[in-house]
Amino acid sequence: MFETSGIIDVKLIAELQDKDMPHMNRNTIILFIILFALSFRYPFGSSGFTISLLCSALPFLFRATLIRNYIQINLNAIRSLTGGKETLSVSTVFHEDHVIMSLPDGTNPITIVYEDLHRVLTTPSVYCLSSVSHTGVYVFRDQLSPEEQKELFAFLKQKNTKIPENQFPE
Repeated sequence: MFETSGIIDVKLIAELQDKDMPHMNRNTIILFIILFALSFRYPFGSSGFTISLLCSALPFLFRATLIRNYIQINLNAIRSLTGGKETLSVSTVFHEDHVIMSLPDGTNPITIVYEDLHRVLTTPSVYCLSSVSHTGVYVFRDQLSPEEQKELFAFLKQKNTKIPENQFPE
């Protein structure tokens, strides 16, 4: 059916993070504006003004910490599978009733039935199909022609996945 293979690395994880937590950007800015506006309750130059102004930077620090942790958790998972390397080669094969993602040597295969897929994250280099167990299935876009990509998503729609219609690429 459909088969792709490629490398998961820090760059790909960072791309996925942007798609996996899009609400963070909006929420960070909203919280910053609220805290910044509250700092004007105090007279300009007072310690209350300075402290509240510094507190308005906290959402950005919190966001940076979450992003760093997201990337670190994924890198640690890759390191545990590869014995310390920060890149992981995977191959993804779609079958009639399930999808298998495995290392090139065939070890550590992950089998996911289509009914467990619930989300698609689209980046310039991959489609990451996320399952209910938070396992990502990576489809490397450069290995499928545009027609094959359309066929793949038509196939997934037909397989009764829990992926909402609006998440399927056009």
